[in-house]
Amino acid sequence: MKNIFKFNMLFIIIWFNYSFVFGHSERVHQYIAREGYELMKLHIGYDVPEMLAHLGTSETNGYVDWFTRGNDNFESGKIVCGAFREDVSDIVWGYGKEGFPGMSQGLQYALASVTHFWDADLGDDYPNNFASFYTPDIPYSDIPNAFQKITTYYSDNWLLFPDGLLVTDAYGDQVKLYNEAGGSVSFHYDNLVEFYKTGLIQAGLSVAVNTSNGEEKGWIYGSHFNVDENYRARIAFEILGRMAHLLGN
Repeated sequence: MKNIFKFNMLFIIIWFNYSFVFGHSERVHQYIAREGYELMKLHIGYDVPEMLAHLGTSETNGYVDWFTRGNDNFESGKIVCGAFREDVSDIVWGYGKEGFPGMSQGLQYALASVTHFWDADLGDDYPNNFASFYTPDIPYSDIPNAFQKITTYYSDNWLLFPDGLLVTDAYGDQVKLYNEAGGSVSFHYDNLVEFYKTGLIQAGLSVAVNTSNGEEKGWIYGSHFNVDENYRARIAFEILGRMAHLLGN
């Protein structure tokens, strides 16, 4: 009995030390997301078919390594993909974004997840400060914390989407949205649940290209569009995966 107890204690010590060293890797976050679904299923007593269909296994939207990072166009629509990509890209504030002036590859990697920390004792909205990351072109103080980010994902937010977001405009035409300056289209929804149900978004200043005739039309800031049912599900479940990543942290 003593030997069994010692073995169990040794296993716990090794596991927690392993988790401390490797617990924040992208693949571990995917594992936590999958196990989180199983825990939810045990708690409520049944599967949630729509969520199970979007749970996934190891999807990454094309990530190979830090130099080949894939994309954030929500092509897989899997929870585990969002859990993985939260360490790769910041679609809320754009920290670590490629092309940021004065930023090395190493600093890109660090800043992509710089919003994943939170000193809860200091309050919900107390920002992070990382003086060691300072360069002349990159702010190192007043960085939003993980609690702020997860609430931003849920409601009252502006997120970044690569050029080409496919939506339906106010006239019923299917169009793709582009940022006139290039880069990403900003879009907003009231909360993630309502977006999943209705697909209603507001977009930042953008150009819409009609998919049937190629006609271009400029839209003012805050114009309303609808994302189709399949596409909105892919966006919603990947964002849910990003939220799961932050909970895992």
